[in-house]
Amino acid sequence: SYDYKNSWLSFSKLRKKNTLANEESINHINYPKGIFIDIFPYDNTNTKNGIFFKIKCNLIISINEAILYKWKVKKISEIRRKNLCMFFSIFSNKLLKQMALRLMTLKNNKECRYLSSYCGSYSLYKETQAKDLFFPLQKGKFEGIDINIPNNYHEFLTQIYGDYMCLPPKEKRVNHSMLEISFDVENNKGNKDKYE
Repeated sequence: SYDYKNSWLSFSKLRKKNTLANEESINHINYPKGIFIDIFPYDNTNTKNGIFFKIKCNLIISINEAILYKWKVKKISEIRRKNLCMFFSIFSNKLLKQMALRLMTLKNNKECRYLSSYCGSYSLYKETQAKDLFFPLQKGKFEGIDINIPNNYHEFLTQIYGDYMCLPPKEKRVNHSMLEISFDVENNKGNKDKYE
């Protein structure tokens, strides 16, 4: 999904064929809309507090918001980033994606103490974590299969979600605004033609 026709996504989606998950925010875009799992990459960074890290993060956020703005997926709401985002929106989508990718992967060939998910859903402070929370990876069960999970998954999850074993209050729960979901588009030719 990240590279699909230079889409607005700053991360990847793994989609199930012959399904449909049409979200309200992207209803106007002709794009494969199968049921998906988001894949958020982690990239190297040597700090989570320095001034250059904060500048880099603000640039990445502004570039990604400019892409969302150009695709009419999101309105620019935060005034402190509005001007920067509007400036970046004059560049082509392809160039913006290249700029964001270059900034996000800047330290990937260096030895660094931290990993950061620059395109996650939470603050970059929460999404930037020490490598020793991740490695060495351990095995965990998910839906009956063994998968790799962070070594210190409790601290990892706690940093992002707080008490991750309890549901947040209803007013703080966030989900995708789905217009339509189908597990069998093969038998619904109209949807298949529209979204495949």
